[in-house]
Amino acid sequence: MKQWTRTLLVGLAGLSLVFAACGDDGNSTETDTTTTDTVTTDTGGEDTTQTAVTDQCIGTDDLARITDTTQPDPTDLAGACGTQVCLSLALQGDFAGAQACAETCMKDGNTDASLPPAGLSDGCTTCYVQAVLCAAQHCLSVCASDASAQPCIDCRAGGNDAGVNCTQNFYDCSGLTPQ
Repeated sequence: MKQWTRTLLVGLAGLSLVFAACGDDGNSTETDTTTTDTVTTDTGGEDTTQTAVTDQCIGTDDLARITDTTQPDPTDLAGACGTQVCLSLALQGDFAGAQACAETCMKDGNTDASLPPAGLSDGCTTCYVQAVLCAAQHCLSVCASDASAQPCIDCRAGGNDAGVNCTQNFYDCSGLTPQ
């Protein structure tokens, strides 16, 4: 069981490596660049309108944090928070609890101080956490052994049973472009 858990942790941590980074210290004086789009979906005769939040990571402070190589990469922090600190919640199927846990971890660091705060804006933090948890929810079995393998990449790009494109969702949320 320990080997499987270790493999799962390594695989999930790797899931975050495909996503770009962003940050804001929360004390910014920059102009809010949050954009929302209205998305209408057909639910079998009933249209539902949802607001999609976009451009969460394109503020000056966020972009400065992305390129700050003297601090831990926000992508790595999101992976560690989602897979090391909050993994038990995700494994229980409590993805809302895992998301709240990972967001707190990203904002405040973890309780034993082995992970520092990411220094991201709240919106940008949410984009990172949702990307890691999306991959865990939809691609766990495919990505657990090797998050950089093509089947895992394909799964995160929408090649999963639900057709959810975790990678594009991250880029839509963050406003960043693939590197």
